[in-house]
Amino acid sequence: MCDGDVADGGRWTMVGVSSRTKFEVTDLEANKFFSFRVAALGRIGEGPASEIVTAKAGLALRTCSEPPILLQSNRPGVAFPRR
Repeated sequence: MCDGDVADGGRWTMVGVSSRTKFEVTDLEANKFFSFRVAALGRIGEGPASEIVTAKAGLALRTCSEPPILLQSNRPGVAFPRR
């Protein structure tokens, strides 16, 4: 994880190791951007780092039990089926 500007040589810090495809980083400062990358670690060592992704901490994703009834697009030719 990098909490500085990656382009300006921000410092990378390892935040955890997991054998799963999902990992949750906790205790991040809210409303601050963080950059992440992952690398595989195996018997022969560490693989190359992934592409860098940046996310803002403190934003929760919400799910809805019902999809929206009205969908619109500002692109011509895009149509949505009616329910």
